[in-house]
Amino acid sequence: MRLSRPSPLYYILPLATLPAFAADNPAAHQHGHATLQVVMEGPTLSVLLDSPAHNLLGFEHRPVTADEHHQLNQATEWLTTTPLLTGNGIVCEVQSADVATGLNEDDHEHSEHHSASDLGHFDVEVTQQISCNDQPDDGVWTSPLTEQFEHMQQLDVEWISPQGQGASRLTSRDRSFRVTP
Repeated sequence: MRLSRPSPLYYILPLATLPAFAADNPAAHQHGHATLQVVMEGPTLSVLLDSPAHNLLGFEHRPVTADEHHQLNQATEWLTTTPLLTGNGIVCEVQSADVATGLNEDDHEHSEHHSASDLGHFDVEVTQQISCNDQPDDGVWTSPLTEQFEHMQQLDVEWISPQGQGASRLTSRDRSFRVTP
């Protein structure tokens, strides 16, 4: 009998529920900090980014002005088309992506009751399936997030690969981490 391998999301989905449990913890929502969780299977990456909206947009309320709507649309476009990880000498492309902000009217159920998130503490959750033509020879992966979004000061990366698992903290000065066998 041959057992099939679970999907990469099998490993990452339990981690995705953590923000729901952290919603009552003010320390879980820190401006300047974000988390990137990655499952690596050969040249395929399953990625989950969780960040306060402020890091990506510069604000955390529902967009009101034309400029705020533009910022939200521009960030959403970038997050769905730009691979959140890549490596030297390889080409990576986003195969599928989803951005959940809760900031658009479409993402928000209208009701007379307002939740704590209506008061200005929105998070953005991005999922991406990334396909690369190879793995970096040196095992070094780079994220453009801290360079693209000036309010993101630290990005905590947690990764799982066939070689093992690990974690790294990235900044605008150090945007790379190494996955070693």
